[in-house]
Amino acid sequence: MQHGRGRNLLPVMVRPFLAIALALSALLGASRAAASTPRAGWDQHDVEQMQANAPQAVEALEKGEALEEAGDFAGAEALFRQAQAAAPSSTLLYRRHCEALVALGRRTEAVKQCQLAVSQLRTRVNLRAMVRALVDGPEPPAPYELFEALLLASAEKARSPTATTSAAMSCDIAASIGDITMLQQCTHELEGLAPNDPDTRRAESLLAARFPPVRFWVGWLAIAAAVLGTLVHALLRWPPLRRLRGAPVAGAAVLVALLGAGGVARADGTQPGKWLSKWTIDDQNPESSVPDEKARNAEPLQFGYWLQDLALKAETVSKHGDHAAAARYYEAMGIAVPDRAVSFVKACDEHEAANEIPKAINACGTALQLSGVRQGDFAHFVHLVLRKEGPLSANEKTALANVIAHLKEDPSASELVAGLECEVGRRAEDQTMLRDCVAALRGKAPNAKTVQLEWAIAIEQRDFALARSLLDEASAMGLPVDEMRATTSSNERRYRVRMLLIALGVALLLGAAGVGGSALVRKRFVPKAASTTA
Repeated sequence: MQHGRGRNLLPVMVRPFLAIALALSALLGASRAAASTPRAGWDQHDVEQMQANAPQAVEALEKGEALEEAGDFAGAEALFRQAQAAAPSSTLLYRRHCEALVALGRRTEAVKQCQLAVSQLRTRVNLRAMVRALVDGPEPPAPYELFEALLLASAEKARSPTATTSAAMSCDIAASIGDITMLQQCTHELEGLAPNDPDTRRAESLLAARFPPVRFWVGWLAIAAAVLGTLVHALLRWPPLRRLRGAPVAGAAVLVALLGAGGVARADGTQPGKWLSKWTIDDQNPESSVPDEKARNAEPLQFGYWLQDLALKAETVSKHGDHAAAARYYEAMGIAVPDRAVSFVKACDEHEAANEIPKAINACGTALQLSGVRQGDFAHFVHLVLRKEGPLSANEKTALANVIAHLKEDPSASELVAGLECEVGRRAEDQTMLRDCVAALRGKAPNAKTVQLEWAIAIEQRDFALARSLLDEASAMGLPVDEMRATTSSNERRYRVRMLLIALGVALLLGAAGVGGSALVRKRFVPKAASTTA
C-alpha cells in the first residue's frame, strides 16, 4: 500500500504543470485565432474602396499581410509600399506599412507612416499602432517619443474610459521602458475590462516574462503543499515528533507574512503615489518646474513620469473648464519637449476652448513647424485664421497660402487641400480659387462634404438653380436636406425681393429723371406765351 502511494505522488506533482501547459496552449491558440480575425469597420470599408478603384493594391496588401504573418517583414514592407503607390489615400495601407517598419526596427519611418494613418482617420486601432511605433524597437524611446506615447494613452483614456485601448497602450509603453508597476496596473485593468481579449493575453505574457505570474506560484505552492503534506503525514506518525504538530501552522504563517511583505515599486524603486514623478510641478507657473536638460538626460524615466503628471494635471483642469490653466501646462510641455508638435497642438486646443483665438493661432502655427504634425493640424490652423473677424491681413493670406502649398506636396491630402482652398476662397471672395477648388472636388468621387460645400458656395454666389440640383444630389446620398432646402428658399426669396426693390428703385429714378428732364426741356426751349397788357 505504501509503495502504491509513492507511485501516485508523481502525477499529483505534475498536474499543476499540465494545467499551466494547457493554459499556454489555449493562449497561443487564442493569439492565432485573433490574428485571423476578418476585417471590420473602417478597414473593411477601406479595402472595398481599394477593390473598386485599385484592385492591384488589395492584391499587394494581402500578399504583404501573408508575408508579415510568416515573419518576412522586409518583403511585407516592400509590398505595402507598392500598394500605397496604387492607393495613396488608404489609411489601412499607412498603418500596415507602419507596423512592418516597427517590426524592422525603423522607428522614424514607422512613426511617419502611423502619423499619416492617424491624420486621415483617428481610430483606436490607428492610435494603438502609433503608440507602438513610438516606443517599440531595438532602442529605448527618446524622451519626446515617450512623452507623445503617454499623452496619446492619457487622451484615449479620457475619451473612452471603459475601452481597452488606453490600457493596451499603457502596457506597450510599460514593456518598452521596463516599468513593472505600470505593466501590473494596465494588465489588471485589461483583465477587468476584457479578460479574454488578445491584448489582455499579450499583457499577461509580458508580465510573466518579467516575473512569474500568480498562477505560477499557485502551481508551485500546490506542489509544495502536496510534498509537505506527505512528509508531515509521515512525520506525525513518528511518536518522537508528535509534539511538533503545531509547526506547519507556524511555518505557513511565516510564509504568508513573507509573501505579503513585498510592496509594489516602480522600475526606479520609488513607491507609487498620486503623482508618478518625484519632481513636483508648480501649478501657478508650470514653466518654472521644467527640469533642466541634464536632469532629463540623467533620469529619462522620471522625465517620462513628470510629463505624464503634467498631462494629467492639464486634463483635470480642462475637464473642470479651466482651459487657460490647461494651456499653461501644455505650454510647459512645449518648453520641455520643444521639437515635437503634440504639446503645442494641445495648447492650441485649450486656447481655442478658452476663446483665446490669437493665442490658439500662435500655438497651432508653432506646431506646424515641428515633427509629429498631422494633416488635421494644418486644417485646424486654417480654420482658426478664418474665424477671425474682419478682412484677412496680408500676413494671414501668406500663411494660409503656405499651408495649402505644403499640403499639396502630400498626394494623400488632395481632397483636404481642395476643401481648404474653397473655405479660404469663400472668406477672401476669390472667385478664381473657388472655381478651381470646386472643380478639384467634383473631379473626385463626390461625397457628402463636397456636396455641402458646393451648395454653400452656390448659395453665396446666388446660383440657386445649381443649389437646387445639389440638394437633389445630397438627398440621394441620404443627407438631411430639409434645413438646406429652407435656407435655399429663404435666400432665393430674399434675393428676388432685393432685385425687385432694386428694379423698382431704378425705375423710379429713371421716371423721376424723365419727368425732371421734360420739365427742363420745356422750360428752356418752349417759348413763353405773349403777355397781354390791360
